[in-house]
Amino acid sequence: MNTIVSYFCDLIHHKKKKIIHLPVYFFLRILSYGFATLVFLRNFFYDKKLFKIKKADLPVISVGNLVVGGGGKTPFLLFLMKHLKHEKIAVVSRGYKSKAEKLKSPLIITDEKTSYEEIGDEMQMMRKHFPNAIYCVGSKRILAAEKAKEKKAKLILLDDGMQHRKLFRDLEIVVVNGKEFLKDQSLFPHGLLREKVKSLKRANFIILNLLDKKNILEIKRKILAFSKAPIIVVNPTLDAIKNLNDEDVCQKIDKAALFCSIANPERFYSLVAQNNVNVVATKDFMDHQKPDLEKIISFAKEAKLKNAQCLLCTEKDAVKLFNNTKFALPIYYLKMSLQVIEGQFQLSKLVEKIKEIIYS
Repeated sequence: MNTIVSYFCDLIHHKKKKIIHLPVYFFLRILSYGFATLVFLRNFFYDKKLFKIKKADLPVISVGNLVVGGGGKTPFLLFLMKHLKHEKIAVVSRGYKSKAEKLKSPLIITDEKTSYEEIGDEMQMMRKHFPNAIYCVGSKRILAAEKAKEKKAKLILLDDGMQHRKLFRDLEIVVVNGKEFLKDQSLFPHGLLREKVKSLKRANFIILNLLDKKNILEIKRKILAFSKAPIIVVNPTLDAIKNLNDEDVCQKIDKAALFCSIANPERFYSLVAQNNVNVVATKDFMDHQKPDLEKIISFAKEAKLKNAQCLLCTEKDAVKLFNNTKFALPIYYLKMSLQVIEGQFQLSKLVEKIKEIIYS
């Protein structure tokens, strides 16, 4: 099953270049027309108020994107929570591939111990950074919003909320992956888009997430053709390299092998290379996948033969690993944060606007 899913992921990222794959691309293109029609009708009905939108008893700030996975929503949620650390925040999330996603009622986490299997790897990572926030995880996000009110939250951050239009939001924040934005603008399943780029007109603020400063003006021009929302340009930066006990790694890493289970592994690999690490091998797993320890153990042995000093992974991967497993090499993770490279004034306005919504 994983092989089929992996092949499909390569197709929608347009990695399969040989002519033998053209019939499959053609079939996916046909399917994408049907998907586009459904998305258009759904948005039309919401825009014309033919579909009911439920308003929560709390202010709701949606953080979402246009593409299937890998847009940078979670890093920006953490970034935003840091700027709102004195507020009583509830994060409402589906908890993709978690046990909570399958429950009839959302799982509400305040200070209880949890695992990534229960609430999902992204929520578990957020809990590590902000343990005092409230986490409402499950597929029924309107019910989760009601539970947040019961827990005395003052604000809801709706994770991956752009397409969840059934729940009213006071602000729509859309995270745009700059590199993906310049690629083929095809709708799923022929491409990565969940809805057309013109849906950016619903955004109140746009976060442009870039690995480097190349093509900023070109991307901003494309965005401004669809939206007049303020644009905040951010860049992921390396804060520290840590072991699985969350201790800083002091040694200089010159050679490493990389593995990850995220939607956009190339982004992670590029970021490591930018920090002057010689990458001797890489291993991709499916996004949100449970760690395959046997494959990681085998990969560590292979990497050691290539003189790697360690295995490097993302923080999202690290929350799913335990330090009591024996590997041929130590496993470290990259602790990242976002740095504003353009739009500091717009960021101040965003935070100010959210606080104004909370206390109005």
